[in-house]
Amino acid sequence: MRAVVSGVDTYRWVADGEIRSADRGDEIDVSADEFDRVEGALSKPGSRDAQEPDGAKQPPGWPSTHNDLQALADSLSFEWPETKMTVAAKIAALEAAGHTPPAAE
Repeated sequence: MRAVVSGVDTYRWVADGEIRSADRGDEIDVSADEFDRVEGALSKPGSRDAQEPDGAKQPPGWPSTHNDLQALADSLSFEWPETKMTVAAKIAALEAAGHTPPAAE
């Protein structure tokens, strides 16, 4: 099936015995099982996440990668309400908890 890399900066997978990689916004072919297994990393083409990658729709001042958001959450002693969240959902969770973007502080 066709999928768009949307929830991670770089997605890596094995296909035909080779390790492949694609960047956010790239459209790739994956099995339905792989798509379900990596929930949040890939989107269906035409979906909102595929059309507006996290970095494009996030409010200014927030980190744009999962690793940078995790480092920020750690520094704030903040725990995510769910284990699988997109960058945009993590930013929304931080805002809902009353945190402001690091660039605004």
